[in-house]
Amino acid sequence: MKELTHHIENNILRVAATTLGAELLSVQKLLSDGTPVDLLWIGDEKYWKGRAPILFPIVGRVKNGVYRYRGKTYSIDCPHGFLQSARFTREETSNASRMAFTVESNETTLSQYPFPFRFRVEYSLHKNTLRVGFDIANTGAEPMPFSLGYHPGFPVPMEPSEKFEDCSLRFENDETPLQLLLDGVWMSGKSAPFPLVGHRTIPLQHNLFANDAIILDSVQKKIVSLCNSHHEPYLTLDYSDFRSLALWQPPEREPPFLCLESWNGLPDETNVDVADILLKPGMILLAPGQCYTAALSLQFHYP
Repeated sequence: MKELTHHIENNILRVAATTLGAELLSVQKLLSDGTPVDLLWIGDEKYWKGRAPILFPIVGRVKNGVYRYRGKTYSIDCPHGFLQSARFTREETSNASRMAFTVESNETTLSQYPFPFRFRVEYSLHKNTLRVGFDIANTGAEPMPFSLGYHPGFPVPMEPSEKFEDCSLRFENDETPLQLLLDGVWMSGKSAPFPLVGHRTIPLQHNLFANDAIILDSVQKKIVSLCNSHHEPYLTLDYSDFRSLALWQPPEREPPFLCLESWNGLPDETNVDVADILLKPGMILLAPGQCYTAALSLQFHYP
């Protein structure tokens, strides 16, 4: 089946997404001379072919790619679940600045995850801000455990004259975040204070990601900006509907991008061989017939 690309735009931004995984393909801003500037990672396979995958019904990994539910063992796509390979349908609309995609459980998903569901994602533009909204309905007869995450990558640095180490992340308020510590790619069950320069800033260095992602919890105001060498933001993420912020890039070859991931859910713990999905860290339990909603926003200040 051929995957389709759809676009929305306003007088500032132009956004493209595909029906495969409802994944963003590009976010561009047109300069005054008409030149497009890519504000989303372009998916260079030399580093990471993804761009902005949606994570569902798990975030991270389960041990050996399997978990248990009601005494039965299920194999599931890892990491981050099967939604990245799901074929969505775009909803019809005449609004040029909004597009929404839906997918429902089917034979393939039910073989990995025995819960009927309907998943909807909506992208909408409001001036220089892209809002990403999620609606998840439990269409089955049992409580449905799941995790939700969003995994977009962004070019760092934006300016050709700068280096990755010239850039930083800056929280809107003074914060004292906790880092949820990993044992390889698994949750260790431990945490530690994560130091911020001036209580707000993370200077970027490639060696921060030598042990996979940095997972930050206990942030009070969940608004963080990617900044250039002059400490000016060119991107601001508001992830207020999510528990954790995960920062990631592959450790090899010093890639020119950074993922800012909004997570409700966590990988398996290191001391678990096969997890019961109901006991997996950070799972959300949705009652039959109920709908779960969450949203995040990406405000683009560049240039």
